[in-house]
Amino acid sequence: MEVVAGLLAGIGSIGGLLDDWIVTEEERQALENQRKAVEAAMRQAELEARLREEEARLRAAAAANQARATMVIGIALAIALVLVVLIWRFA
Repeated sequence: MEVVAGLLAGIGSIGGLLDDWIVTEEERQALENQRKAVEAAMRQAELEARLREEEARLRAAAAANQARATMVIGIALAIALVLVVLIWRFA
């Protein structure tokens, strides 16, 4: 009887170790999932930062192009005005 009780106690302790291992495995999996979620959030934040930088660059380029176009129009109008004055003066 003592032998059977000893065997049952041993089996119980092995069962306890298995329970600890399963919980540990579940906890490990939860931590792994949490780590992956944090990494995904960090990648998302990096992508959003790059997107904001690219948008800022595009806005700056658009503003520069608009300024350049305005300057070209101004120069063209000035040249046209000079030509009109010259033609009017010498006509």
